[in-house]
Amino acid sequence: MTDLTLILETSHVAQCGLAVDGTIERETQLDYSRRHHRDLVPAIQRMLTEIGSSPTQLTQIMVSIGPGSYTGLRVGIMVAKT
Repeated sequence: MTDLTLILETSHVAQCGLAVDGTIERETQLDYSRRHHRDLVPAIQRMLTEIGSSPTQLTQIMVSIGPGSYTGLRVGIMVAKT
């Protein structure tokens, strides 16, 4: 079974990535204008599509918890929970 991990860093500059069996396969840095709420989910969907996976195949989600922007952290944590 493949280990597929979603990695979210939204405390400062929003970044997300996908790791397959511990190796980062895709990563993206979002716009500096701090529109995490608008851009994060489409970026995740795009990366999953690029590697031929879906959200249901994720085995782990890692999310930063700070320190950093309160709003950015809230967005990252809510995306991870959802």
